Amino acid sequence: MSLSLPNHAENYPFHATVPVRIYDLIGGLHVGNSTLVSYLNEVQMQFFTALGFPQLMVDGLIPMNRGLEMSFLAECRYGDVLDVGVALESHDERSYTLIYRLENVRTGKTACEARMHMIFFDVNAGKRGSVPQAFLEAYRSLHRQ
Repeated sequence: MSLSLPNHAENYPFHATVPVRIYDLIGGLHVGNSTLVSYLNEVQMQFFTALGFPQLMVDGLIPMNRGLEMSFLAECRYGDVLDVGVALESHDERSYTLIYRLENVRTGKTACEARMHMIFFDVNAGKRGSVPQAFLEAYRSLHRQ
C-alpha cells in the first residue's frame, strides 16, 4: 500500500544516502521497520543541518514528531544503499508535514514512503510553538537550489 507520494527525485529538494548495515537486519535477512524509522530520524537530522539548524533548534524551538505514516514497499538487504528524498509537503501556523521517499539505489525500487506530521516545541516554556519563519525561509532557499 503506497502513501501516494511524488515518485520523482526532483520533487524532493533534499537527498541523503543511508547504507544498510549488518546490524540493521532482522534475522540476517532484511531491514526491519524499526530500523527504517531510525533512518528517517537520521535523515531528518541531516535535513535540519542542511537548512542551517545542526542542533535541531530553530528560534529556541525543537521539532517534535506527532504522527508517522509509513508504507513498506520493498526489501532492503545488507550492502544496499538507500537514497532518501525529503520534502515539506504542507504547513500551517502550528504544524508541518515532511514526506520521505527511500529508494534502493541497487534495485531502483522504492523501499519505503513515509509522512511525518510534526510540530515545534518550546522546551523552556513546556508548550507547543508556532512553525518558525526561519525554518520556512531556509526550506524555500533549499528548494530553489
